[in-house]
Amino acid sequence: MVNEFSGIGVVQRALYPRLEAMGLELRVSPEREPSGAGLRDRLAALTTALLARPEPGGVYFSTVNPFPLAPGDNAVTLIHDLQWLNTKHGASRLYHALDLRRTVKKSRALLAISERVQRDLLAHFPEDANKITVCRLGPGIVDVPRFEPRASRDIVLMGGAPHKRNELAAEMLADAPESFDKIIGIGVSDRTRAIVEDRVGTDRCIWHYRVPREQVLEILATTYAFILLGVEEGFGLPYIEALASGAHVVAIDQPLTRELLGDAAVLLEDAKSEALAKQWLELQSDLPALQVRQAVASRYSWDDFAAQARAVLTSLPPVT
Repeated sequence: MVNEFSGIGVVQRALYPRLEAMGLELRVSPEREPSGAGLRDRLAALTTALLARPEPGGVYFSTVNPFPLAPGDNAVTLIHDLQWLNTKHGASRLYHALDLRRTVKKSRALLAISERVQRDLLAHFPEDANKITVCRLGPGIVDVPRFEPRASRDIVLMGGAPHKRNELAAEMLADAPESFDKIIGIGVSDRTRAIVEDRVGTDRCIWHYRVPREQVLEILATTYAFILLGVEEGFGLPYIEALASGAHVVAIDQPLTRELLGDAAVLLEDAKSEALAKQWLELQSDLPALQVRQAVASRYSWDDFAAQARAVLTSLPPVT
């Protein structure tokens, strides 16, 4: 298990109980990064996971790297993304590449969370095409979709990592101040906050840090739009969480967002902030219809994801 607030942690906590409810017996390895644990405890948890082996006749289901040293003859791996090929360098990139190669070769089946991940795997391992099954994830931390009318035009920015590009989103909104009421930032960087406060004003922004899950859900369910201009998301759970919460989703037009969101989102051509602001203002008068957003959101179901995963886990061909 990993941190519950990470994307992988969200997947694990949605998937494992459903697999158990479907009749599978699970033995879950310790949390890789125990909250508040020191280096010694973290290394101990990682070592335990690396040395884990399935029971005789069982299946090792890997949902987070690194791949175990001795997974047995029946290993199934969930592949989240290969974006590290673009973001990591040097020794880190080499480590991930070697771990991925061992994962693909030692696994009997691979669950790719999107067509994009499937394409990336095929580009590097075309000979293993028969191992890959695409299983779309569910709607993140959203339990029940909500599409109530919005009383304001507040915008949500979420996350402080550079690949989220919330600094660019802040600049875009500052160039189009008439397009929103307030900006709500959840865990954004100091730079993003400074841009908004300097160019938009402190009276038009609200900042949240270390926000509990319930509050995040409530913010998304009452906000007008969620903006994420990143181009290095693996699956993009935040897009689906916002969509299923009823917010308009604004993203960069790219293969991933077209695949995930289609006509249900406002997709902008990647550009500098001024050009992005112009596109946003023009498209704001023709936002995706409620029925379209509801239809796309309905594609993402944790129950369906778990059912697909169970089908793969219980139908491995005999070892030859």
